Amino acid sequence: MLRTLAFSLTVLAGTSVLANTACPQHFAAGQRPVVTNPKMQPRTQELCFKAFAVLHSGLSRTPLYAAEHLTRQNMKNAAKLSRKDSFHAEDALPEGDRAELSDYERSGYDRGHLQYPVKNILIS
Repeated sequence: MLRTLAFSLTVLAGTSVLANTACPQHFAAGQRPVVTNPKMQPRTQELCFKAFAVLHSGLSRTPLYAAEHLTRQNMKNAAKLSRKDSFHAEDALPEGDRAELSDYERSGYDRGHLQYPVKNILIS
């Protein structure tokens, strides 16, 4: 798992080219970053949600990039959310590309944190 995280961070460091997005409201300048590492491009998928977007790698089964547009109202609404034990595998991803609860057993990693701080998001 630690190797996967380091690999994902390496990919992010190389993302400087911009690409079209289905959810421009969440990305800077309305464009998502392009994964420039050709080894990571297969099985990379954008997921658009009401309050945020994720560029997800099916190879590492982790997000490569998460983006949201913070507003005062979103922050107020998020403060009211309860997140206790709300992890779930993302159904919008193919089964082999998504992280499952069992992937986190005895790993030392918290599950389901795509963004920080967690209270900033609105779950859709």
